[in-house]
Amino acid sequence: MKPLIKPKQYMILSGAMSGTSMDGVDWVTVQIRMENPPLQIEFLHGSSIPYPAELRQLLFDVINGKSQSAQDFFRAEELVTDFYRDSFREHQKGLMIKPEYLACHGQTIYHNPDPVSQTNQVRGTWQILNGQRLAAELDIPVIFRFRQADLAAGGQGAPLVPKVDELLFSSQAPCAVLNIGGIANLTLLAENEWTTGFDCGPGNIILDYIANRFFSVPFDADGKLAATGKVFPEMIKAAMADPFFKKEPPKSTGRELFSEDWIENWLDLFPAEATKHDFLATAAELTAQAIYTGVKKYSAVFPKRLYASGGGTRNLFLMERISAAFKGKPVIQLTDEAGVSAVYKEAIAFAVLGFLRTQNQFGNLPKVTGARKPVKLGLIAEP
Repeated sequence: MKPLIKPKQYMILSGAMSGTSMDGVDWVTVQIRMENPPLQIEFLHGSSIPYPAELRQLLFDVINGKSQSAQDFFRAEELVTDFYRDSFREHQKGLMIKPEYLACHGQTIYHNPDPVSQTNQVRGTWQILNGQRLAAELDIPVIFRFRQADLAAGGQGAPLVPKVDELLFSSQAPCAVLNIGGIANLTLLAENEWTTGFDCGPGNIILDYIANRFFSVPFDADGKLAATGKVFPEMIKAAMADPFFKKEPPKSTGRELFSEDWIENWLDLFPAEATKHDFLATAAELTAQAIYTGVKKYSAVFPKRLYASGGGTRNLFLMERISAAFKGKPVIQLTDEAGVSAVYKEAIAFAVLGFLRTQNQFGNLPKVTGARKPVKLGLIAEP
């Protein structure tokens, strides 16, 4: 297959990710060298730019069904596009480098790879972003809509990052690569074994909801609130009775399953003496146990190291619970120890997926997503 560009020594791309936590957009600019080994990444610049409160609330309203009109959805996409444009310009200040492509995930407002129930049969994934307008206004080609090609091939459109983990972390095998965003997802790598990857359960999604609902803060900074709470083991058992945790990969999930209703129904099961701090502590333990169960159950070779990234790594109490769940094996480190920024790993991943698209290379792993075949990911919008 011919690449979309003429081969050359390196390419500079910017990647952008706005995840399930919906707290803003992470931008990176990276230089990807096409040498042996086939992929070498030099991190040039990163920016985390938070959504304004009004936009974040609009997105929550759209996702939770409080906005129903076509105009609401259109307005949300245009405002997200405005924010991507403006945040990229902010990211570029002082960098003095214009990337050749922007690889932009967009904001997920719907992800339902399997019907949730008999009354919710719609299968699909939807990331809002007007890539064509973004390309025109920034005068840079934009690669977007990464998930739809995999879905069209029968896959779940997620997770896509295991392909990148395979490229970046295979030399560390056997290892696990964990990202803790709104949802926690795992990639399991071992020599001479197929790469395994899946969403293992909630990451920050329940923690953030409880922090906002009971403490009026967007998240539990450093896990300090949870650290004063008590874990209720019976509530872990109750949560993990959900069929999602028993489902075999391929599997991915989002707010459609771990919704406000799901969380409230779970909280209603707590005994009367449980405090709001106990809710947080138990939610952190749920995330830790889901991660541990995923690694233990699906590792072909038990990993020597677990490399962690994402916003959840800043929650010290959560990281302590994960470490306790594994009892010191494997060694848990941030992805920085393997040369990949833990803060910006997901944005780096989409820059890499964008690079694969420019080279006309496949970007999915069918065994991970459930697709019938490898496919090229992303549409390219020219200025």
